[in-house]
Amino acid sequence: MIAVDNVHVTFRLQGADITALDGVSLSIEPGQVFVLLGPSGCGKTTLLRCLAGLETPASGKISIDGQSMSDAAAQIFVPPHQRPLAMVFQSYAMWPHMNVFENIAFPLRAGSHKIPAGEIERRVDETLALLEISALKNRPVTTLSGGQQQRVSLARALALRPRVLLMDEPLSNLDHQLQIQLRSQLRALMRRLKLTTVHVTHNQEEALELGDRIAVLNHGKVVQIADGPTLFTEPANSFVARFLGDMNLFAGAIVGSGLVQATVETRAGRLEARRGAATDLGAGAWCYFGIRPNDVRLNATEPGNTVTAMVTARRYLGATVLHTLEAGPLQFQAATHPAQSIEVGQRTRAHFPIERSVVVPAADEKPYEDD
Repeated sequence: MIAVDNVHVTFRLQGADITALDGVSLSIEPGQVFVLLGPSGCGKTTLLRCLAGLETPASGKISIDGQSMSDAAAQIFVPPHQRPLAMVFQSYAMWPHMNVFENIAFPLRAGSHKIPAGEIERRVDETLALLEISALKNRPVTTLSGGQQQRVSLARALALRPRVLLMDEPLSNLDHQLQIQLRSQLRALMRRLKLTTVHVTHNQEEALELGDRIAVLNHGKVVQIADGPTLFTEPANSFVARFLGDMNLFAGAIVGSGLVQATVETRAGRLEARRGAATDLGAGAWCYFGIRPNDVRLNATEPGNTVTAMVTARRYLGATVLHTLEAGPLQFQAATHPAQSIEVGQRTRAHFPIERSVVVPAADEKPYEDD
């Protein structure tokens, strides 16, 4: 298990202290694919580098399987080459003068590994076969495509047989279709190997597809840790709701509440929603009423949780049409099948199913100030 306890990292930049990690704590179970997700500058890569031993935390502790890797108070710091892990970098970091075999074999010969030659060749061959790239064994890496280089970089890490695999946005340099293809292959491989993996990305789809658990970071803090479906349907606050896919958010206040549902007074009237992560919000608390565009039903006949709105814009996206609608002072979006599309200027009844709606706590902003 990986344990991160109250880790702080501060950088000095142009005479000012910049906080990269602000008291981060989390745990990662053995065999889990754990994704660090967030916008640029949120601290996810800094945290990965702390796990790898490439950054030294100012305070806090990091341990792997009960062995301390970093403890600022006890002045413990295990250097990168002594940690039971391997890392796949965003740039792939190929040695251009070596072929595929030598790129994978070199780390096995160097540093603290120094594995016998016969064992090296066996490991390289096994890893190439695992990733189904044995035919590339003697190819110069300069002749490989981006996807092939990504697989070789992964093979080089797996040949070390680490207890933990760290991956720093390994798919970000590939085109979209290849990313989709390799995400599926990577997920299948991680399930097969049951290898504890920490994966950094800013790509929401990638995080949802790969992660057993996902930590959303912002401004150096962990905002929420959960599986993908929970993050998507029950965001901890408005930052997570906005960052992880599009969600319509109507500012309001709770005027009636139960254990499972709550009534939110919005500018479009009173709307019912599941409590989601807002279990501690009572009557009078500011919040948001949230619903995803795919869950809004247009031309609705259902009673309750319904507003009358006008279509002000529409975007054809192939499988769906995304409508922008206005209901009084509120603007929101609804996605429909093209056959159910509504023309600009038409009015419609928009229904928000209670089971697909959720109360979303505000992050740092105050509702009504940013809608």
